[in-house]
Amino acid sequence: MKTPTHKKTNIRIISVTTIVLLLVTIGGFFIYKQDLFGLFGTKEVIESSNINNSPPSDEQIKDGVNTKTNSQNNSIDTNLKVNLTSINQTDSKIQIRAMVNAISSQGGCELQLTKDNQTITKTVTLQALPSTSTCMGFDISKTELAAGEWKIKLTITIGSKTGYVEDVVDVKI
Repeated sequence: MKTPTHKKTNIRIISVTTIVLLLVTIGGFFIYKQDLFGLFGTKEVIESSNINNSPPSDEQIKDGVNTKTNSQNNSIDTNLKVNLTSINQTDSKIQIRAMVNAISSQGGCELQLTKDNQTITKTVTLQALPSTSTCMGFDISKTELAAGEWKIKLTITIGSKTGYVEDVVDVKI
């Protein structure tokens, strides 16, 4: 008895289609993983002459440790815990960043810098993050400051809750 050729043809078409789809899938996965055509941006390298990858100087290490230690030790135990996350100096400005242990964008941050009888006050709003909030950042131009040690007092207020932290920065002009 003869086998129908129609059934053999259907099995061949299904087999060939399955093999072709499998090869296309494997080839697509290989192209994606190797990024052969640069379509997926996995090989993009950003070069910048502004990035300093050299090890930190002893002064930078000392300043970082002092900032972290002073921020943790000087946070006053009020309703909010405030931490200074960084105090940086560039040639033209002082940058101060802080976080608070609450999630809110409804509040404010007030920074007071005091040296001798001069006080500079700056205010910014809060930015809510997933588990904390941060002040939007303070950038104080060195043209407003005299060289020397300035006392920092950063106060954060959210509704009726307040917290502050104190530290010092040695401004170098």
